[in-house]
Amino acid sequence: MNEFKGLSQWANDCDYVRGAVISPDAKVLITHHPHCVSIWDLPSGRVAGKVILDDLGYIAGIDDMAVDFAHRRIACWNGADTPGNRLLRLVDMATGDTIKSRRVPECIQAASFDPSGRFLVTGEGAGDRHLVRVWSADALDEVGTLKGHENSVGHIAISPDGSLLAT
Repeated sequence: MNEFKGLSQWANDCDYVRGAVISPDAKVLITHHPHCVSIWDLPSGRVAGKVILDDLGYIAGIDDMAVDFAHRRIACWNGADTPGNRLLRLVDMATGDTIKSRRVPECIQAASFDPSGRFLVTGEGAGDRHLVRVWSADALDEVGTLKGHENSVGHIAISPDGSLLAT
């Protein structure tokens, strides 16, 4: 690394940075904050877009996000204590528009897009329910459930060829 810039440089008026992802080509930085997602142009150091998420039940703020750079989408979610306020949202990275959102039954702890962009996999954990759900990435329809975890599913990794899923 010739030059290192800490995340504090990328703070903005959306409050502190809760998470960050850099694109594979190192041209885009996505940061998420309690109530917004910011899309940064790294070469210029400027905000290229911002998505404010104070609507649709984001009462507790954004817990985390997963980024699909190939298809220019961001999945973000909250883990509100009230089941009716748990929301999964798919956002278009170019426009900031919501592609799809849906209420979810459990607290999402982690998520990842598969390499093809066809699926979004979420890990959940609340009470005694610890699940992995597979969603169609376009419609956010549940297409599969993996059961059997003894604890919350806090991390998800998918192999580059999409053949392996680790939780």
